[in-house]
Amino acid sequence: TAPVNHTMKVVGKPIINVGALNPFAGKSFYVNPSYAASLGQSIATAEGQVQATLESMEDVPSAYWLDTKGKILGSGSNTMQG
Repeated sequence: TAPVNHTMKVVGKPIINVGALNPFAGKSFYVNPSYAASLGQSIATAEGQVQATLESMEDVPSAYWLDTKGKILGSGSNTMQG
């Protein structure tokens, strides 16, 4: 979808184009495959609206704050790989 440009106004005069300041507008985002697989397990046992909601979440992008490089590699749930 195209980025949405919102303009803030003060007394009817535009002061800033907020959309122009969003560095993420129009970018692709990371969809965590391990989270999608985890949802798949839940989807297999869910029913009705719960199942539909879980299915709609499969392709939702994720964002992670990494405060140290040590959290990038590894097999535990406290790393990007895990």
